[in-house]
Amino acid sequence: MRPILLCLTVLAAAQAVETGSPIDDLRLSVGVVLAPKVNELVSNASGATTDIAWDDAKRYNLRYSAEYVRGARQRGIGKGGMLWSAGLSYADLDLTPGVYQSGGSERVNTRPDLELHSKQYWAMGSLGYAARPRYTEFGDWHWEVAGVGRGGPTMNQTQGYDVFGNAVRKDDWGYGWELGARAGLVYADAGWIIGLSGEWAYGQTRSTFTMPNLDTSDLTITRNGPAVDLAVGWRF
Repeated sequence: MRPILLCLTVLAAAQAVETGSPIDDLRLSVGVVLAPKVNELVSNASGATTDIAWDDAKRYNLRYSAEYVRGARQRGIGKGGMLWSAGLSYADLDLTPGVYQSGGSERVNTRPDLELHSKQYWAMGSLGYAARPRYTEFGDWHWEVAGVGRGGPTMNQTQGYDVFGNAVRKDDWGYGWELGARAGLVYADAGWIIGLSGEWAYGQTRSTFTMPNLDTSDLTITRNGPAVDLAVGWRF
């Protein structure tokens, strides 16, 4: 009887090492996002247009996310499975330029106190692959890769002029989206999880403004770069 019990114990331990716990997580994360590029096409009342690039803005901004992450049950030793997630994200990007560039010339922003932001209120989702969780004496861990998408309404700001030539700030709702890929490691112990992931994404956000002096502005914010996210949460 004792040899049989010993064999059952060894088999159970081996299975635990190979499979770990199922992925059924609520994750809260904060990320560092590389600043996007900003271009603005300004048209005056007579129809003349000026293409302006914003430059010398804050290089990095923070992003906050809440996701429910679910992994398909792994079947068989050594196999991973599909991973999907759904959630919400929020970012407040400080895009206040130090200089404006247009037609080869450069103009210093004389009103940096009029901070220009892009606030993103987005839904998000991902679909990918998670390796089988592995059990160690310190807890479960696994790696995962996924395609990720975000999109939704955005509150953007730009700087223009009133009828007296004074600089003013203008707000307007727009829309935005981004698509990319991410990869990371997730560690779980006693229900708690912590994860670190890297991402590369491309996307755009657009808004159209009518200024007090009747100039119109078409603003395009383009993201094409990396981000790093640190997540904590709970595995059910």
